[in-house]
Amino acid sequence: MIKVALLSDLHYGLSAFPSGEGNSSFTALRHVEFAKKVHEEKPDIVLISGDLADNIYKGTEGALVDCLKVYKNPYGDSLCLSGNHDLWLSTQEKLAKFTYEDKYNKFYKVCDINGWIGLRNKPYHKDDLWIVG
Repeated sequence: MIKVALLSDLHYGLSAFPSGEGNSSFTALRHVEFAKKVHEEKPDIVLISGDLADNIYKGTEGALVDCLKVYKNPYGDSLCLSGNHDLWLSTQEKLAKFTYEDKYNKFYKVCDINGWIGLRNKPYHKDDLWIVG
């Protein structure tokens, strides 16, 4: 049997509180603690299904990279899908004619560079398990 840890809407880098109070280091600490609990289950696959990080703008992919490092599966494959928060364009990006396609491609390039399998219009197959993104 394949053990899958399915995570979604992590919003890594978002302020600790809905009011905007707090800081991202508190949120990062909470993510590290949560990731340890996920990894204690020794999953064969960690799948994050969108909204990995917030505020991923051109040239500032740090929150996404941090998220990928914290949640990377030490026991097997790490898979991800982009969500709407991963693809929002900043005002500066829109002014610079950066497109959603550019953002989409950048998201998956960062994932690939950090050892994640991006489910970009292709299925993932392991034993009897198929995951389609």
